[in-house]
Amino acid sequence: MATPEKNEDKLKLLMRAIVTLIDLNPDGIVIGDLNGHIIEVNEAIVKMLDGPKKDDILGKHILDFVDNADRDRATQDSLDSLFSDRGKTEKYHIALKNKKTILVEVMFDFIRDENNRKIGFIDIVKNLSNCKES
Repeated sequence: MATPEKNEDKLKLLMRAIVTLIDLNPDGIVIGDLNGHIIEVNEAIVKMLDGPKKDDILGKHILDFVDNADRDRATQDSLDSLFSDRGKTEKYHIALKNKKTILVEVMFDFIRDENNRKIGFIDIVKNLSNCKES
């Protein structure tokens, strides 16, 4: 039987492993609360946005980074997911600091507690700007 100290050590190891996986992921990862505010991002998102530092991203609303042309659709997609109880994958243009945009594919879903209640969101963001469209 595992002792509480061993369980705590395992939990710390697991948390460090998750942080490492997030940081190593070549795609952008955004974690936020149910109000849409960003609480964590990986370095791939910082590089993708090409301008703001991580501290400039944290606390902002996720829609602040979606280009105006796609913002209404992104808002509706978020609401649809919230009420349908499942995530989805969509393509959006995100606005960069230099006024340019890049096309990204966003796979978003919810983070849930032990009772399966939504407590936040996670987005995996793939930069499609260098991909040829078919």
